[in-house]
Amino acid sequence: MRRIAPWASRAGRNLRGEESGISLMFVTLSLVVMIGMVAFAVDIGALYQERRELQNGADAAAIAIAEDCALNAAPCTQTVAFSTAENFADLNAADAVTAIDTVVLDATARTVEVAVSTETSSGGTVLRPFFAKVVGFNGATVHAEAAAAWGYPSGLATLPLVISECEWDREADGGSSLWPDAPLPASGTPTLLYFHAGSGNGNGNGNGNGNGNGNGNGNGNGNGNGNGTGTAHDDCAAQAGQDWDGDDRMPGGFGWLGALSNCTADVDEGVWIDTDPGASPPSSCSPSVWRNEVLNEIVFIPWFNDLRNPGANGEFHIQGFGAFYVTGYNFGGQYKEPQGNVPCSGSDRCVEGFFVETELTYGDLGGVDHGVTIIKFTK
Repeated sequence: MRRIAPWASRAGRNLRGEESGISLMFVTLSLVVMIGMVAFAVDIGALYQERRELQNGADAAAIAIAEDCALNAAPCTQTVAFSTAENFADLNAADAVTAIDTVVLDATARTVEVAVSTETSSGGTVLRPFFAKVVGFNGATVHAEAAAAWGYPSGLATLPLVISECEWDREADGGSSLWPDAPLPASGTPTLLYFHAGSGNGNGNGNGNGNGNGNGNGNGNGNGNGNGTGTAHDDCAAQAGQDWDGDDRMPGGFGWLGALSNCTADVDEGVWIDTDPGASPPSSCSPSVWRNEVLNEIVFIPWFNDLRNPGANGEFHIQGFGAFYVTGYNFGGQYKEPQGNVPCSGSDRCVEGFFVETELTYGDLGGVDHGVTIIKFTK
């Protein structure tokens, strides 16, 4: 058996002892670093969580104030707005307290800005760290801001349907007879709009609601502007300067817009847009689109306040937008819903439903109130 010299055995033991000491030092340093990283991660996570809660609170406060002002749910005053901001900001904080730095409400411009920051349950304004204070970090005050605006649309993507403002005044009492958008109307008497278009040829015969048969202008008390077949709504009085032919009358019922893409018209307030004088929907609107995306849905319909060159080259002047909950229609051919309970028959062309109030979180602001309110973030 080979013998190991005593000095060699001692050297080996010393070397192993040194290696063990170095390993212990390395493990200790690694643990310190790892604990420090975990500590900073906890503190940074707390800061991010504070930021999320503050932003949620600022967002909720800004939208709540805008809704109160837009829908007249509460007085649109600085005092009420500040109280609303405090309430919604606190509700979104885990400790139920938030500092309200500023609430800037401009009821004329229809805007509100809310700025919030850290507040602790003890009344402090600094979020203290759990671990990072050992390296000199004593905490921070976290801030968040949100801004919202409200008003009415000046531009929307709509159905190709269009009605005149006088029809709105007649059928929706100028906005005083609107259904809320929730719950949607399950009963009641819906509005029934019949097709109208520009003047055509042939003789209409009508009285009362214009029970015309044939294309052209009704006579007597019938529809003076309709060239649709069958029953048509009476025309109605135009506002001064809002009728191209100067007869102080506008067509009732509904018409079609031209220049469509996939059965959608991108419409802006204050512009002239082409008409489609046909009695049936434009070719880009398939029966399945109407059945699946329009029936029993809220859709947006533009209003016009002038019509020029009635007929194939006609144009509507768009004045605003409203919302209509469609319960049925008959545009001929396959465009008939609901099956077995179509709202009109024969050669009549009609759409049935309820004028409703509704809210949007998108769209260009700057239009007039016809029941569609936009409430959206601007910051």
